[in-house]
Amino acid sequence: EGRARAKNTVMGYLPTDTMLFFTEEQDRILLKKQKKHLLPLVEWFRESGVPLNITEGGMVNKVQHPEAVHTRMSALVDAMDHYELALLQAATLECKSVLLATALLCSRLHFKDARLVSRLEEEFQVEIWGVVEGGHDMDRLNNAVNLGSLVTFHRLYCAAVGRCLTLK
Repeated sequence: EGRARAKNTVMGYLPTDTMLFFTEEQDRILLKKQKKHLLPLVEWFRESGVPLNITEGGMVNKVQHPEAVHTRMSALVDAMDHYELALLQAATLECKSVLLATALLCSRLHFKDARLVSRLEEEFQVEIWGVVEGGHDMDRLNNAVNLGSLVTFHRLYCAAVGRCLTLK
């Protein structure tokens, strides 16, 4: 039951994954940042057999993916052991994205970049409006601690078992 619940949690992020929603054209500064940081990851997934769809214009509807996306991601999750699945679930919840979490655990996305990309929209708002003390600063700290803990455990685990996750 625990594995099924964890799988349902992470797979449930696919249609609303934050990595796939690009802002409207008039928000050109944020859109430029999204394209710079997110499009290379989308392309990596596509090259790895996960033909993701994206949407522009903000988060208005769920993203409809080809069946191959669900099949490939489901197979990846099914092949994970309990530790890997727990890491994927925790990273998904922290990044608000199963795709960013997968890229992180497959070593396609480094810790520093995962922090930046998982907080892209919020940090953009901070640039415009400034930091809300006790809010943004705490979110940044929690994100750093949570992702740092995940990455540290993941590196130790990969070294112990002699392998790491891969999409290829």
